[in-house]
Amino acid sequence: MNRGDVARWVDRRRRDPFGAFALIVVALIAISALALGLDRVTNRRTVASSSPSAAPIVEATARPTIESEPTPVPASVAPCSPDDVALAAGGWSGATGSMGGGASLINVSIDPCSIDGMRAIDLLANDGGLIATGTAATPGPVVVLVPGGVASVITVWSNWCGDPRPRALVLRLSLLDWDRGLLAPVVNWPGSGGSVPRCDTPNAPSTIGVPEPWATPQPPDGGSLPEACTTARLSGYLGGWGVAAGTSYANVVVFNQGGVDCFLATSPALELRDASGSLLATGERWIDPDSTFVLPAGWAAIGTIGFAGWCVAPPKLPFRFDLRIGDGQLAIAPTSARSEIGTPTCNSAPATPPPSLGYTGPLVLPGQ
Repeated sequence: MNRGDVARWVDRRRRDPFGAFALIVVALIAISALALGLDRVTNRRTVASSSPSAAPIVEATARPTIESEPTPVPASVAPCSPDDVALAAGGWSGATGSMGGGASLINVSIDPCSIDGMRAIDLLANDGGLIATGTAATPGPVVVLVPGGVASVITVWSNWCGDPRPRALVLRLSLLDWDRGLLAPVVNWPGSGGSVPRCDTPNAPSTIGVPEPWATPQPPDGGSLPEACTTARLSGYLGGWGVAAGTSYANVVVFNQGGVDCFLATSPALELRDASGSLLATGERWIDPDSTFVLPAGWAAIGTIGFAGWCVAPPKLPFRFDLRIGDGQLAIAPTSARSEIGTPTCNSAPATPPPSLGYTGPLVLPGQ
């Protein structure tokens, strides 16, 4: 697929009424060079914080304003490790015989980190079988991800000459110097159905490529009043736990992969469950539980939760954390072994109060 093919594909995607998230990612192909704007989380959260100051609340009727901040120097920012980021993947949409999708890395850690290039990318069947071999991304400038920051690339799947593909696909991606890759299920965009790439070269392997380097999302451009976020549009991730003053803290990140802007509560109801799914505790909300903000398509929001004081009977591990959004339940997926937590120490013996669970910082966009 040459640049002319790509440009025509992007033009068609602009006129396509569905899949705005797909358009955001697909449009990256047509851009030969991007000025990568970097935003910092101005109300920085650390694991040592026990009484954070209130963050500004953005009402559902308002669009987020991204503040201009000094750009971190990439050379001074450590590379992202597989434990620092979560991978999200989506697809597919037709592109001159190939199928286009997208991949995003989201920083779930408490510090900025940088990404540079890509070592490998592969498309797998749900059972782990190889569907398409990967080719490295075009080299680009170093991209710095603040906590909650997102960087995305387009993925192009080509030359499928095999049997009908499995219904569930998995993307595997690794960056330079990583010793392992990240896995993410490919979430189908509306209308993608069971389409596969055209068979252009029989007996040749199927391939998946990344034609452009990593890029951060552009500031939202406004528009019509968004609707409420639903769990079908979102994915949730849990960062690594840290301990301070007897309480464990972790970042919670909510990523909008649904294609359209939507508004979200600053502190959706937080639920703690055991390994069998039984509800153990409900976390305390942050400030006004009815406050909301706009979460743009392709962006992530980040907040902090605290967990302490387990003085009741031991549960069946591992713990599971969920967010109640509308009528749905959004699982907060652990991103690494550091996201797993055991039973906290009881700090109130011989009393047996319920565990302490709740937000120590609301969900906000990076830069607010």
